[in-house]
Amino acid sequence: MLPPSINFWDVLGLAPISGPKNIKALTIYSSIEQNAHLVDNFMNDLSQCYDASKLGSFLRQPDPMDQSSNLIGWDKQEHPFISLVESFSSLCSAVGTALTSLVADPRVSKIGDQPSEAIAVFVIDSENTPSSLWHIASGFLSLFKAYRKSMPAKLRHRQADLVLQVVPYSLLLRHDGAVLPAAMPLLELCWEVYNRCPPVGSSDSSTDLPIHAAPVIELAEPPPRKIAFELSAEPPTNITQDNSQLHVGYTVSSSMKWVSAAYTDNTGRNQSIVTYSLHNRLFKEIASEMWATAISIMQGRRVNWRLCIARAGVMNLEEMEAWASLSGAPQSISLITVLLSVDTDPALDILPPLERAPSPFKLGTVHTPSGTPKLDVSPDPSASTPGGGATGTPSDSIAAEAAHDPDAHLVDIEDDVWGMILGHRMCVAMNREWFNYSLSSGLLVQLAHSHMSTAYSSSPAGKPSCVAVHLLWLRMPPKGGSGGSSGEGKAPGGGGSGSGNGDIWGGAFGMAKGTADSILREYLGHYRNLAELARVKGSDRRCNVPWHIGVVERVASGLDYVIGVF
Repeated sequence: MLPPSINFWDVLGLAPISGPKNIKALTIYSSIEQNAHLVDNFMNDLSQCYDASKLGSFLRQPDPMDQSSNLIGWDKQEHPFISLVESFSSLCSAVGTALTSLVADPRVSKIGDQPSEAIAVFVIDSENTPSSLWHIASGFLSLFKAYRKSMPAKLRHRQADLVLQVVPYSLLLRHDGAVLPAAMPLLELCWEVYNRCPPVGSSDSSTDLPIHAAPVIELAEPPPRKIAFELSAEPPTNITQDNSQLHVGYTVSSSMKWVSAAYTDNTGRNQSIVTYSLHNRLFKEIASEMWATAISIMQGRRVNWRLCIARAGVMNLEEMEAWASLSGAPQSISLITVLLSVDTDPALDILPPLERAPSPFKLGTVHTPSGTPKLDVSPDPSASTPGGGATGTPSDSIAAEAAHDPDAHLVDIEDDVWGMILGHRMCVAMNREWFNYSLSSGLLVQLAHSHMSTAYSSSPAGKPSCVAVHLLWLRMPPKGGSGGSSGEGKAPGGGGSGSGNGDIWGGAFGMAKGTADSILREYLGHYRNLAELARVKGSDRRCNVPWHIGVVERVASGLDYVIGVF
């Protein structure tokens, strides 16, 4: 199915690829008299949209402490400002303890690793400030702890079935105008809730990894271009899944307090987002945790792996040495390690060509002096038409042909992205101690149209948007072995290849330019697909920023926005 069809979700009667997820919804809001009616109507619309989109059932649950209302009200005016956080946390703790009644429901209390239904807690954020988000997150943590503590012991081992969804008050009421109900924002909110909920039931699919997310939309995985048949003491469990890809994207927040990381495969079926704190810790400690997480994910499928670690921004020498040291240690699986850096806002502009004024003469017209006599009567336009009759306009004929062409398909003209491989190596890091060139550099360029809104592009209207991707370092597994190398090999900036530790390439002269270009070309294709997945899911409007890069940038900026104020 092509991406433009997602815009016609209701018209085409589409359904999520992962099946339905049933939700029981609780709503917490600021209990002002005029808010109750707005919140109730909004939740009813959201419930109808979720059910109509074939995402599953959406049941609004009454207040566990007051069965007479479907809303959980929190009166701010009864408490002074100093105790607002404590009062909200107390309310959330009481709600979490009372949620035991939902767990006792036979439909929900199915014993297993996966819950049969999820409990979604919707919190209406009436302030939309960093402090309010902090209070909501702190209150939900208290709710989650009380919920897990009151849960029966036989159910505590299963995956968490409690999720939080913050709803900005601007979706309900605006002071500068009316809020008109729109189908697409509601549908995207339903998708977001669906993606947050854990998978329903146990999955026996061989394609699922430990981070199986069961998303509403995923990319179709093309069949392998070739299958390498070879004699091996440990053959892969599925030869069609050999050389599987795991993409790891990470970035460090501008406050240097957080490291946000995202894990995904080529299809988006298996995804996860993790945040690490840099407080009193070195980056190599965080890198060790990320590496252990990646290895545990890849161990879920016994095949040859390709691990691509991409840094959003500049990957400095400390980070590259940490990854090189980790990849040089003995591994339990066979994998190729690739280091990339991605710059979503490079210091590069591609200016569109100037529009030429239309020529008054048609191509092929012979220009003659002004004294040439002119004909008083123009030729009959129907004379050149077979049959002597007048024909319709070309646009009408093209539209008629497309309507009856079984191979015709809908194309989004705003989704126009081109990949470019630069003919030179770019300098990706430069300081007093280190000067590093990439093995290969490329661009993902989103062409802009004159009518394109700035919501779909990070650049001004009519100006292309560029994302730079740099191949920095590569380690191949040792020849003749299935595990990793036995040593740390050479430093990333040293270039050359290791001896007995697998093949290592780094620096400006470690690999032939043509070989590096072919490797980067493959990853540009993967990143283009992941960028399309992010755009279709509504998580990123840009068409050239891959999902795992865009999401870590938003997580890092969000943490600085919320926690950076304290």
